[in-house]
Amino acid sequence: LLPSKPLQDLIIIPDHHKIMDMAFFDDRCDQIILKFDSPIAPGMTYHIDVGGPVLDCNGRNLEPSLLKYGLPGELDSGKLIITEIMFDPDDTGLEYIEVFNLSDQILDLNQVLVATVDDLDWVKDFSREGDGSFLLFPQEYGLFCDDIIWFSKKYPEAPVETVSVRADLPALNNSGGGIRLLTQSHELIEEVVYDPDWHDDRLPDESGVSLERMNYHASGRMAGNWYSAAANVGHATPGCENSQMLYPAGDQYDKFKLSSDVVSQDSNGNDDLVIVQLKIDEPGYTGRFEVRHPSGILIRLIQDWDVLPISGQLYWDGLNEFQHPVPTGIYILIIHYTNPGGIIKRWKKACAVID
Repeated sequence: LLPSKPLQDLIIIPDHHKIMDMAFFDDRCDQIILKFDSPIAPGMTYHIDVGGPVLDCNGRNLEPSLLKYGLPGELDSGKLIITEIMFDPDDTGLEYIEVFNLSDQILDLNQVLVATVDDLDWVKDFSREGDGSFLLFPQEYGLFCDDIIWFSKKYPEAPVETVSVRADLPALNNSGGGIRLLTQSHELIEEVVYDPDWHDDRLPDESGVSLERMNYHASGRMAGNWYSAAANVGHATPGCENSQMLYPAGDQYDKFKLSSDVVSQDSNGNDDLVIVQLKIDEPGYTGRFEVRHPSGILIRLIQDWDVLPISGQLYWDGLNEFQHPVPTGIYILIIHYTNPGGIIKRWKKACAVID
């Protein structure tokens, strides 16, 4: 564990392991070594609750967290896909490539080589692997760019923790070209040959507009599967769900649907609850339903890894863990769920609390 601040006192509860020993790495108290009673299976996602009271070394309270851990699985074709390409940034921007872990395993993004391809289908340049490990969990986004400081200034709302920095990232051709993701042994993981003609032809200027993949389950080589990022998101969504995303029938987004994305605090009987409708295709699912502030702070844990009905509802009434009304604003509803085979996935939607 690598806390963001030095810790003094904490409670750690893994979901699949028993802690046999725990110690700080050194006197700085900023790294914690855990010894478990059983091995960690490669590719599988585990969760660990870091509870309280959690204090840093200055005695300040820190918010408890549900953290993920595990070991990466094998990088194979179809597991990691390219979902967004910024190949022609404006004068204040920079190039980036967004990827998505479509598999049910943890992948190490720093083991991926990013290559560009010439007109003869030869690799002309590539970035080497990153330093250390960069664990990309199932159904999560990652990014390749060459300057995280510049990136965070250009996209302050983007999650910088998704960025794998590559100082040697190959330049992307504004007139189009091929991008390949390769393993360390140069085996192909993913390839996209992009074209600026895939942009909306009504755009007055394509600079600073990314190309977004619309259907993650359809080929990235199809021109009809890419489109310009929407204007209302600043023409780019690095590290976030694409603005032009389409959901194929039968995927995980059909299992949970919001009946309303608004919670009213006026107690007049209208929109007093935000309701998630469940429609699951088989029994045996378990889930954890939580409400978080956009900053990531846990507001309310509504269900903690309990059995989910095949058909039913989960709801939030706009109250926090202490049964007090939360301030008005945007909140994130998250359901972590496990199917009978043990595969963990996540559903996430935003809702608004109003007066």
